[in-house]
Amino acid sequence: MLQDYLHESKKKPTVSGHIRNIVASGIHSSSSRLFASNITKASLALVLNLILTQVLGAAQFGLLSLMLSILLTTSAITDFGLAISYVSLHVRKSETGENVQQYTKAIFSLRIGLSAACACLALLVMPYIFSHLGAGNLPLGFLILASFFLFFDSLFNFVLAMLQAEKAFKEYGSANALVNIVRMVGIVVVSICFILNIEITIGVYVGSLIIVLAYILKIRPQYRWDLSALVTKGSFSKLLRWSRWTFLQTIANVFFVKLDILMLGAFHVSHELIGNYSLAFVFAGILTLFQVTANTLLLPKVNSFRSFTQIEQYIKNMFKVVVVAGPLIVLGGVVITVFLHWIYSSSYPAAWSIFIILYTGFAFSLFATPFVMLAYSIERPDIPAFQNMVGLVMVFCLNLFLVPTYGIWGTAIAFIVARAFTEIGAVAVIIRKIKINHLQNPQAKLGTSY
Repeated sequence: MLQDYLHESKKKPTVSGHIRNIVASGIHSSSSRLFASNITKASLALVLNLILTQVLGAAQFGLLSLMLSILLTTSAITDFGLAISYVSLHVRKSETGENVQQYTKAIFSLRIGLSAACACLALLVMPYIFSHLGAGNLPLGFLILASFFLFFDSLFNFVLAMLQAEKAFKEYGSANALVNIVRMVGIVVVSICFILNIEITIGVYVGSLIIVLAYILKIRPQYRWDLSALVTKGSFSKLLRWSRWTFLQTIANVFFVKLDILMLGAFHVSHELIGNYSLAFVFAGILTLFQVTANTLLLPKVNSFRSFTQIEQYIKNMFKVVVVAGPLIVLGGVVITVFLHWIYSSSYPAAWSIFIILYTGFAFSLFATPFVMLAYSIERPDIPAFQNMVGLVMVFCLNLFLVPTYGIWGTAIAFIVARAFTEIGAVAVIIRKIKINHLQNPQAKLGTSY
């Protein structure tokens, strides 16, 4: 029974025992490869941000962070929940022996069309968005660059989801790392040869996406535009049924993550203070390295569960992983805090104290992620969607109350309160649903409604 696993024996397991359980779970080889590539990606991204903080300065770095928050939020919204839905349906279709290649071409065609349409629409509305969120009036050239960024970023993220669905983690990791390599090299070269500004930085970001997309399409020739594939039997109705919740979840989640910087801009907090907050967010976001790895590996895995016994074993192993990882996460936070106070105390004086608050909030999300993913095992994608929507409302309301008085510290407090409340609440709801379903029908098979 699940309750027996959740109240496991009082004997403390050894670290070697935890590792054996992870190996036994069947994801060790994939996780080691993916984790190594994600470390490379995160390290390159961190170095890139460190270069930008020094070259641009606090005010310009804050403005760049605000602009990227607007663009990445818009890009995530235009995904319409298709990426997560594609992974889930791809796993199910592969298990039933259906022809996945034709389905892949159809969804890829749809994604290209949607990305192009959203980029054109964004070109019209972005001037109003940027001006109302404190980024000021921007030239037409920058707006065109921003539209290209939205098109290629949404397409790139969907192609990553396609690689994830196929469990092609080597290519997945290579693509993620290559984006940051191209960006870092481009920023360094431009900084040496020219005067780096925000427009050129966005241009480098667009160029990196184009280069890596060309690389992926070369090594995965099955990812092609095929309009005839758009009439596949019932595939899109299934995709849209699943996407309605993942779309809401995606919107709520991205606003949940980006709303703090967006609201700082809306309240016209100085770009220099936003720069301090953004630097702290960059370092606290190191924990998303582990969270992204877990999401990438576990989404196909939890979708493959067909019995409650598999869920019980999964929960047991994940609890043991949390026990091992917890002290390491705390130690990492202490080291980064000392580093920020030592290196950036003069140019970004508020960054280290903001970091402590944000890092704690990210830790809640990291530890909850493996358990929240179980919502897809019991076909309840509405639970993560509601979780993120509740968090979004909490962050918005708390920011309205705290930012005018406490500035960036108020935003950080809103972030951690919302994270803790929603993550704990979502895990509690999912575990309760699993226990109730198991008690009502112990022999039921999961994932049969598709």
